[in-house]
Amino acid sequence: MKVRVATTRDTNKIIELAQASILEIASNNYTPEQTKVWANRLERPNRISNAVAEQHFIVAELEHEIIGFGSILNGDYIDFLYVHPLHVKNGVATTIFKPLIAHAHKHKTKTITSDVSKTARPFFEKKGFKVLREQENKMGNEILVNYKMELKL
Repeated sequence: MKVRVATTRDTNKIIELAQASILEIASNNYTPEQTKVWANRLERPNRISNAVAEQHFIVAELEHEIIGFGSILNGDYIDFLYVHPLHVKNGVATTIFKPLIAHAHKHKTKTITSDVSKTARPFFEKKGFKVLREQENKMGNEILVNYKMELKL
């Protein structure tokens, strides 16, 4: 597995991977209607391409295929962390997480926050994040619960 900085040329593959992850993995914690509206939300104009351009955004590749990605905004907010459904539980998320934390250390960050899905919460807790509060997010006609979490460095 290789980790590299993402480019805007990766945008379509990143969106496809995130949608597959949401529809297949998050379906264990959210209804089909919720996962559909969440996955469709990723297609908002320029959301991913802007994130790739403006954040420390990395991808993990295996045999030149993107199998996961993550980003950190301003050195203190993990905005994205997704793994392809075929590569869950293979260390991909940890491989992506490490350089995001290293980036935070480089920026002398004391606290990292993230808005974390029910699905991702156990991973973040294993990495030392604590839940600050439960949140309800309205997406279309659906309400999706997630968690504001933080990690003290």
